[in-house]
Amino acid sequence: MPDNDDMIQSIERVYAQALIDLACEAGQLDEVADEMAQLGGIVQKQPDLVRLISTRTLSVERRGQAIERMLKGRVSDLTYRFLQVVNAKNRLDCIMGIVNAVAKGVDERRGIVHVKAFMAEALDAQAAQKVAKLIETVVGGEVQLEQQVDPELIGGLKIRIDDRLIDGSVSTQLRLMGQRIVAGGRDNARQHLETLMT
Repeated sequence: MPDNDDMIQSIERVYAQALIDLACEAGQLDEVADEMAQLGGIVQKQPDLVRLISTRTLSVERRGQAIERMLKGRVSDLTYRFLQVVNAKNRLDCIMGIVNAVAKGVDERRGIVHVKAFMAEALDAQAAQKVAKLIETVVGGEVQLEQQVDPELIGGLKIRIDDRLIDGSVSTQLRLMGQRIVAGGRDNARQHLETLMT
């Protein structure tokens, strides 16, 4: 049975996909994607504002009036109407998740893949570009590489693409090698013991 977080993320994706589909039909995908990204920036800078307008102690009408005062004429009609629908469905508390889901969905349509690369030391621009190009040959699409330095790695890379982790770090390879040696030692000892007992 899905938990509450999974259900909320599913709702956010449904709203995001509906907006993306409408924006594509209207030929406004770039405009709407930009407006939602700007809205996300506002939400991150002023979380109290979102809490205020998403609170259920205010009526849908009052929240709708606040949205109208803040956004009507400042964003496309499509984005404005979408936000009013989100309000009418009492989902304004999910707005940041919807913004993130829109960004992800738009990137998927554009063939952009976000990849996190964990490494012992940051790569210079040329090396990072080579790594991104190499990953592109495997995953297809345009890779946007985000580097994260992890001093615990001896060398090599860990790469995260969505929920998949590809671990090519030296420390992990050494750990696996150690496990194989220990397992091999146990097998050898067992075989030697069996030989002695026969």
